Amino acid sequence: MFRTMTGPRSVRSVSALGLICHALSMPVFPAEPLRVVGGYTARAFSDAYVQDATKAARNSFQRFLENAAPHTTFETVAFETNSDLIQALKSKRIDMVGGSPNQIVEIAREVPIEPAFVAEGVSGFFHEAVLLVAADSPFRQLEDLEGKTLMLLEGAEGGHLRLWLDTWALRDTGRPFERFFGVISLGRNGSQTTLACFFAKADACLVPRGTIDEARKANPQVALKLRELGSSVGLPAAVLAFRPGYDARVKAMITEIVTHVQDNIFGQQVMKLFHQKRFIRFKPEHLAATEALVREHEQLLKTSRDGLMARP
Repeated sequence: MFRTMTGPRSVRSVSALGLICHALSMPVFPAEPLRVVGGYTARAFSDAYVQDATKAARNSFQRFLENAAPHTTFETVAFETNSDLIQALKSKRIDMVGGSPNQIVEIAREVPIEPAFVAEGVSGFFHEAVLLVAADSPFRQLEDLEGKTLMLLEGAEGGHLRLWLDTWALRDTGRPFERFFGVISLGRNGSQTTLACFFAKADACLVPRGTIDEARKANPQVALKLRELGSSVGLPAAVLAFRPGYDARVKAMITEIVTHVQDNIFGQQVMKLFHQKRFIRFKPEHLAATEALVREHEQLLKTSRDGLMARP
């Protein structure tokens, strides 16, 4: 049985948890009743996209459930904020949590969660954020873009990219990027975001490294017309974690299944739908760069606020 309790804006946020849903549908679990609940925070996506993706996901999941273990239930619950998610972990209302690396770092400060998996997307396990501008533009440093137009990825997919850009903006301009750029718009995917710069509909765009690499391969003109203004270190695409004190037997079974989900044709179909390839087991170094970035961002944000408060 698969029961999803989500709002209308949650599809990509739950993608990694959806793969675990498939994994749990395989007849590896014991016959006694087993209920696993995963949580995530909803992010803003266009309703039209989510409706299409939800329908496709349900059709795919239905095929998985034909072979589901009859006594296993996997549920996913959407929360509005990280604070709500943290409270659910503390009260043991959810067993697992999935999110962007900066979300996981924030949650881990409040709850001793146990990161278990890192997802490999089309761009690899680690995504570099890249800020692009037109090759013939006069922009040579971030300060040159003050008051200009920016397009970035909407929703959770672009969350850690925005964290990097905000840190850069605070460091070089003393302001968050939302107060630095004049107009900010959202792209539904990396291709749409890149094309905004390519066709001069935005002065700058923020995308993962893999997106621009694929665009350059597909169209050599992209390499000629777009230039990188800056890029980040690699950050994980997504991380999954168990709540503290979760049943060790169930954790071991989930770990075994999830790390081999790409070996099953149905698992491959779901991963393709959500632009993922496979999972590997988490290592502490996977979050090291994110933790450093979060610390720097917090310090810069505090300095910026202190500076604004000190102004006459």
